Amino acid sequence: MATYRQAGKMTEVEVETNYFPNPEVLKRLIITESGFVFDPLRGKNYRVNSNGLAIIKFIQDGSNLAQIIEKLSEEYHVSREVIEHDIQEFFTNLQQQIK
Repeated sequence: MATYRQAGKMTEVEVETNYFPNPEVLKRLIITESGFVFDPLRGKNYRVNSNGLAIIKFIQDGSNLAQIIEKLSEEYHVSREVIEHDIQEFFTNLQQQIK
C-alpha cells in the first residue's frame, strides 16, 4: 500500500528505501528478548525498547512497512499516523547504529 506525499511526508516506498536497514545487516545482528542488540561484524552493541525489538523482528521476518504499521497499530490501539512517525524515527536512529 503506497501513500502519497503530503506536506513533506515520505511515501512508504521512500521510507523503506531510505530507512529500512539492509536485510543482510539485520541478519547478522544478535538480538536478545531483553532488547540487547549486538553487531558482531562491527563489534558494537546497543539496546532497543520493546517496540524497537518488535520492529526489528518484523523486518527480519520479511514484513514491509505497511504490515508493520498495521500490526503495531492493532496491538497498541494507536493511529497509523503515530505508528508511522515513530517507525520513521526508530529507523533513523537504527541506521545510525548499524550502517
